[in-house]
Amino acid sequence: MSTSWNALRHNEGYAMISEIKALGFEGVEINYQVTAEQLPGIQKLYQEGQVTISSLHNIVPMPAGADPNTAHRLFPFTSPNPEVRRTAVELTKKTIDHAAGLGAKGIVLHLGESWDSGLIDLERSFVSARIKSFHGQEKINELKSKLVSLRKIYSEPGIERIRECLKELLPYAEERRVKLGLENRYWYAQFPNPEELAFLLQEFRSDQVGLWYDMGHSATLEYLGFLRKNELMEKFSDRMIGVHLMDCIRNSDHLPPGKGNIDFSNLAKVLKQDTIKVIELAPGVSASESREGVTFLQKQGIG
Repeated sequence: MSTSWNALRHNEGYAMISEIKALGFEGVEINYQVTAEQLPGIQKLYQEGQVTISSLHNIVPMPAGADPNTAHRLFPFTSPNPEVRRTAVELTKKTIDHAAGLGAKGIVLHLGESWDSGLIDLERSFVSARIKSFHGQEKINELKSKLVSLRKIYSEPGIERIRECLKELLPYAEERRVKLGLENRYWYAQFPNPEELAFLLQEFRSDQVGLWYDMGHSATLEYLGFLRKNELMEKFSDRMIGVHLMDCIRNSDHLPPGKGNIDFSNLAKVLKQDTIKVIELAPGVSASESREGVTFLQKQGIG
């Protein structure tokens, strides 16, 4: 289970992990909201053999002074500023070091953000119109068309910056036997889209690089009309390193599995024995709902 569920409820890592263990979980993913002050308690539990660490969600630990709600977007690989990209690479190396020290199999990478406020504003306008339906379908389609056209302009420079960062990170991760999971993102303006992901997976053929499949992000973009159902799962199942398990209603994700609209029926068919499986829930989900989500997944053949 990801510490996304309770990282913000605890000042100390030992209590945070103990709360997750009380639900019946033996393994934990450390998310990007875990602080340097919380890490020692987690390390102590790991060293005592009381917990296994499946993965870390970059950046770990969270940079001092960062807003935990936006920390994952502070240092994108796509930034036009080379100093931001350099910081991103160095902080990711530290995450890899922590992963290796905690016996984690992989880390989850957010590859990039849009650096254009106009693109971000356009997407928010489209999403609002699509969900609230205060425009007619013709207007909604017009907004979507503009968004798709504008997003294409940023693809090539963004992917080149990501490629340069990964070229430095991959040997570092391979040496430490930590896999790099390239996560599909929630917003259409973020990186990578399916075409960009395909390019990166072709560019980096190492077994240490693959897709980290976030089911909530995928379901959101399917609902908004940017992906067909199960598109990412079907296209990239052979390179899937890990999966974030959750449910989603429209564009509201991080719900307990079984409490939304995601169809889990085909997932068990593509998961491999070594695929890292992490339940990633919102802080407001109750302990009983978390347990019910696990039971639901087990009935789907996902355990």
